[in-house]
Amino acid sequence: MSKAHMYSWDTEAGQACAVIAAGREPLRLILKTKDEEELLERWLRHHLGILPAHAKIIILDNMSVSEKVLGLYEEYAERLVVIRFSGNQDRVHIMDRFELLYKAIWRSSTYYAFIDTDEFLYMHTGNKLISDERIIQYIYNNQDIIFFPTWWLRNDYFRDDIFMFTDDIKSLCSMIMFGKPIVNSRLIRDILLMNKVTMHTAQLPVAAYGTSPCLFVLLHLSHLSKMRRIMSNMEKLKSLGSIADARDFHAVAYANIEAIGNITVRRYVEEIRDLALSLGEHIEGPDRPLEIGPGHFTVDRQGALSFYPQELAQCFRHFVNAKRSFFDLSELDWSEIKGQGGSIWRFMDEENYKLHHRRP
Repeated sequence: MSKAHMYSWDTEAGQACAVIAAGREPLRLILKTKDEEELLERWLRHHLGILPAHAKIIILDNMSVSEKVLGLYEEYAERLVVIRFSGNQDRVHIMDRFELLYKAIWRSSTYYAFIDTDEFLYMHTGNKLISDERIIQYIYNNQDIIFFPTWWLRNDYFRDDIFMFTDDIKSLCSMIMFGKPIVNSRLIRDILLMNKVTMHTAQLPVAAYGTSPCLFVLLHLSHLSKMRRIMSNMEKLKSLGSIADARDFHAVAYANIEAIGNITVRRYVEEIRDLALSLGEHIEGPDRPLEIGPGHFTVDRQGALSFYPQELAQCFRHFVNAKRSFFDLSELDWSEIKGQGGSIWRFMDEENYKLHHRRP
C-alpha cells in the first residue's frame, strides 16, 4: 500500500498542482472535507465507482486530526491527491487565493465539480439513479455544455434512503440553485475569472448560463443526526469568525438574531436553535419507524425511486430529465439581465433566498 503524501497548501502548492496537472481526466472530483469520520469512506467508495480506474480524486482537507480520516487517506493513497489547507473552509472557492489549483484543475480535466462529504453524485436515467461509468460516458458525449446543474436533494432526518422533493416552483428553484455545478473546464475558465467565486450554481456568472440537461442529482445526507448537524453548524460559525469556540452554545443561544447582518451566519444560528429545541424528541433516531409523508421519495439499493404521493414521479421526471435553461425554471426574465455581469446571486432576495426579478 502506498503511503499517502499530504501536501501543505502553504508550502507545497506548486508541487501538488504539478501532480494534478500532469494527468488528464474527463471528470475531476474535488472533495472539501474535515474530520468526516462517518461518511468519508462511503463517499470515496461511491465516487471512485464513477471514475475510471486510474483517476485520482482531489481532497482539500481543512486540517483534519481524526486518526480514522488520516488512516483512510493512507488506505486510498493511490487514488487521492490530498492537499491540506488552514483557515475558513470555504476560502478554497475564492479563486484569487487558490489560482494555481484552479489552473491545474482546468488543464487536467474536461469537467470538474466541488462536492462535500455529505453529497453523493448520481445521474437520473429512466426511473432510476445511477452512479457508475455511464456518468463519465454521458459528459464525454456532451462536451459543448458549459455546465451541468445538479439537484440538491436533502435527506429526511435519520434516513439515508428518504429525500425531500416537492412540485412547488420556489422549492424547485432552491433545489437546483444550491446544487454544485459540474463545470466545463475549457468553456468556463475565462467566464469564471470575471466572478472569482464558484460554489453553488447560483454563484456562477450569468454569462455561463445556457440550455443544459438537468439530470444530475446530489443526494445530500446532511440530516443523518441532529446532534451532528448542530456540531457541523457550530464549526462553520467558528470558521466564519462568529464564535471563538465551536462548543460555545451559550453565545449562539443568546445571540440577537436581528443584529446578525450576515445572512449565512443567521441561517446557521437559527437552525442550531431549532434543532436544539427538538432534541428532546429524538437525538439520533426515532423510537419507531418514520412514516413517509407527502413531498418525499425513497431510493432503494438498485437506485429505483418511489414517490409520495405517486403523482410527484411525473413532476420529477419532467424537471430532472428536461434540457432547459435555469431561467426557464426560475421564471427570471432573461431579457432584463443577459447583458449584466455578476452571478444569479445578484438577482435574489438575500433575506429569504427567493428569486425576485420574476415575470408578471
